[in-house]
Amino acid sequence: MRKSSSGYRSILPTANRIAGIGGLTAVVVALALCAILQQEIIARTAQHRVPKVPSASKAASHPTPRPTAKATRTDTTATTPLAQVRATVLKEQGEAARRAFGVRDLPQPDVHFTRIDDAKGWAFGTSAIPPPAGMAAAPEPSLFLARRSGATWRVALAGAEGFVALVRQAPATVIPADERPFLERYSQAASAGHGVATGMTLPWGTGQSWTMRPATGVDTLQFSGGDGRVLAPAAGRVYRFCTRTEGQSMLLLIHASGLASEYYQMADVAGVAEGALVQEGSYLGRTGTDRPCGDSVPASGPPAVDFALFDGAGPLPLEGIQIGGWTLHAAGDRVWADRSGLQVSVGNPLLNFGIPRVSPSPASRTPSASPSPRSTDTH
Repeated sequence: MRKSSSGYRSILPTANRIAGIGGLTAVVVALALCAILQQEIIARTAQHRVPKVPSASKAASHPTPRPTAKATRTDTTATTPLAQVRATVLKEQGEAARRAFGVRDLPQPDVHFTRIDDAKGWAFGTSAIPPPAGMAAAPEPSLFLARRSGATWRVALAGAEGFVALVRQAPATVIPADERPFLERYSQAASAGHGVATGMTLPWGTGQSWTMRPATGVDTLQFSGGDGRVLAPAAGRVYRFCTRTEGQSMLLLIHASGLASEYYQMADVAGVAEGALVQEGSYLGRTGTDRPCGDSVPASGPPAVDFALFDGAGPLPLEGIQIGGWTLHAAGDRVWADRSGLQVSVGNPLLNFGIPRVSPSPASRTPSASPSPRSTDTH
């Protein structure tokens, strides 16, 4: 029997509702199955996971370091002879520093330990008595060696009795073998005497003219001008004084002859290791105005370098010194350079002729009588 079209239309809403209910049920069932499957995966993964223990992990990757039996120290702790070095420097160099600075009360010496071997009880370093606060002068430098004996230290300064003996006895951790001859000759030059022919060039490029200026301090010259580059006047070993700040410090260059050249007020000081050998013409720094030892005021003039010559006994008198093709002379406050009758006084340009190839006969360190300078200086 045929149903009318209206009859078919009457059952469509009901069929649609049944289909909708069926689809919803399928979705719900599918979501439930997904949840069950996810729980199963998590459970299985957890069975194979390695538990994380932070403290054990850190202990395994960063084990606690064990102290070593021997160590070479470079700091200034209570094990260093700081007090003994200062006392020795003031006792042996204090009077000379008082005369140089014109004062009675001196600042504490600035001591730096270059190398220390705690296990063997040795120390080597540099010391400088700085000028009083506000004074534009170079410090009084010294090198020292110290050897521990029980609870005390024996300290010897370069140029003093006992220093050379300690240099020869010191372990290589404190005084390497290639430094020993330089330190021995430097200390012995004070008593053996030497000629005034230095065999050095002036501390800037050959062929350049720099202005020679008066400096605050006995037997010290100041140079400025040219390209400003301060160069080693001969091969030697480098030692630092006062600050170890990068680009600063005073330098002492000990040469094979036993003489030493000193450089102060430089900027951009070369980062050469202490005791290292530099060759003639090696860069040492640039002329500057900073005076890093003690509480000295910066220089008020143009950038310059303070220059002096030393042996173990202290600064060499300028009179008779032959350097850079010139012979230096000093009479009272008057300083000038002479070359074959050509004279240049302080305040005028000085041409660097380099190292003379024929050295004149040596003379005693004791200054000779100063010749009278000409009334008219040649510039």
